[in-house]
Amino acid sequence: MNFLAHCALAWDAASVWSCHNKQRTGLLAGGILGDFVKGRVDPSWPIELQAGVRLHRKVDALSNRDPHTRACSNLFTPELRRLAPIFVDLLGDYHLANHWTEFYAIDLHQFTQECYASLGRYEAYLTEPGQRFYQYALDV
Repeated sequence: MNFLAHCALAWDAASVWSCHNKQRTGLLAGGILGDFVKGRVDPSWPIELQAGVRLHRKVDALSNRDPHTRACSNLFTPELRRLAPIFVDLLGDYHLANHWTEFYAIDLHQFTQECYASLGRYEAYLTEPGQRFYQYALDV
């Protein structure tokens, strides 16, 4: 799961869209939460969190249709091909983490702490797997 790339893109979107802090927090939380919720986005959720999950899903859809992602995915054996885009995404996160300062002025550790704090603001909306991930992230 490529949380770093999703959160980085949410950060960029918040900047481009001139979002206020609450909106940015929702986009960042959605950058993580999007991998833990399935189906329709709950309309009772805070609008900024709904936007974050929808952004996450749009990024996934774009990435999965990208010809480069497809070409890389096709290198995997047929039985792994369904999971291949996830592996490709993980490699993308690995590359982004190792070259973070080429793209962002904010310190990577500070950025990840802000992402986890954003997720914490919406902890009540986490599924059981999301809760486990959040607790793990806090312990690291």
